[in-house]
Amino acid sequence: MNLDVEFFNKKFNVSRETIEKLNKYKDFLLKSNKSINLIGKTTENNIFKRHFADSAQIYDLIEDKSEIIDLGSGAGFPGV
Repeated sequence: MNLDVEFFNKKFNVSRETIEKLNKYKDFLLKSNKSINLIGKTTENNIFKRHFADSAQIYDLIEDKSEIIDLGSGAGFPGV
């Protein structure tokens, strides 16, 4: 596990399965980013910290987790 993933897992304490799914999404994102500018080149090496953690940080503040809408800003990351 690299430092980026370790940071994310320490902060959010997610299951191994969740980390595996996020790694698959990361691979897809990096592949897609070559043809479509979804994330900045400078954040490619720290996707877990820069993008996944940034998106997940408000999860505990959401009271009714069954009703969530993603008004995203692109690349599958919530923006609002």
